[in-house]
Amino acid sequence: MQSTKPKHGLTFEDQEFEYSGKNNYIYVNGKDLAKYEIDYIDNGAREIGVYEVTAVITDRNTKEVVDRLSANITVKGELVSETFIYDGKEHSLSLNGEIANGFTVKYENNNQVNPGKYYVEGKIQK
Repeated sequence: MQSTKPKHGLTFEDQEFEYSGKNNYIYVNGKDLAKYEIDYIDNGAREIGVYEVTAVITDRNTKEVVDRLSANITVKGELVSETFIYDGKEHSLSLNGEIANGFTVKYENNNQVNPGKYYVEGKIQK
């Protein structure tokens, strides 16, 4: 969704981030940024997904809006499934890797014994 406008030479580009538990932001780039005031709408994404961000560019001298640019923040993460062979014992899934300090994972519908297909949800919380 990258936008470039030759009248002001500013760009606002899509960016991808790996999930870290922290907010991710994107910013307008270009020469002569000091000529403009830039307000961001919906900038900042933490959870896995794609988020549209709008940058409203206003001329500092005339106070007129000269453009609105849009770009996407994509937060990527890995979803994992696992199969267990029935043995009468309890089985569970858990997060592989690290999460940011101060956060924990709360699992829902985990620790199953009986045969079947189960959806396990892990929520990262502070």
